[in-house]
Amino acid sequence: MVKNATPPRVANTIAPDRPACPAGRPLLASCAAGRSRVSKKRSQVEARFADRADMGLHEEKIGWSHSDDPGEPTTGKPRLSISDKEAEILSALAAGKTVLEIGTGLGVSTRALARYAYAVDTIDVDPWVAGTIVPKLLEECPNVRAFGTREGHEFYDLVFIDGSHDTNAVLDDLAFAEQHILGSALIVCHDARYSNVRQALIGDSWNFIQTEHVLAYRYLRWTSRRTVNAT
Repeated sequence: MVKNATPPRVANTIAPDRPACPAGRPLLASCAAGRSRVSKKRSQVEARFADRADMGLHEEKIGWSHSDDPGEPTTGKPRLSISDKEAEILSALAAGKTVLEIGTGLGVSTRALARYAYAVDTIDVDPWVAGTIVPKLLEECPNVRAFGTREGHEFYDLVFIDGSHDTNAVLDDLAFAEQHILGSALIVCHDARYSNVRQALIGDSWNFIQTEHVLAYRYLRWTSRRTVNAT
């Protein structure tokens, strides 16, 4: 069942001078103050965001693929990015926030997050991603940093998970995310339509947005060196 919960206020504990989205606004509402503060970065990213052909991408029914993609390292299956609808949702959620992305993939979600985010750190262990996707991504998005490992990262107020869809891998990504939040944070998982991903979303605190691939989200709060579900 889809739960339409009203999210709590998200504290900007990473950079206190950045505006937070007020309590009571719908989850998908953009933070106007956050957008205004990142308008310069947004204009640099947006200038090339729509030119998917320049990224080597081809439009599919529910996302984008890459002509040179050798396939996921764990499954060999071609990558399929987030949809355009999901890109708009992620852009709104990331407004003014410090973001961690687990799973750079084709860079479509990274660009969507970077449009309004204060900063984005993206992680992908695949050498093909590092050699093919990351160079142009960093050239186009000045507020993005890319990493090939999960070591030495900071604290974030939004984490987007779209790595391996193996249940244990998703659980591992969730645990890593919980170790890197400060204050209140939003955790978003992509591809929640798959049973392997759903099995990792333990508890009744998860909410679902019925997009093409289904987005799952929940708020967590860091308190006394442990994470709890925000209410």
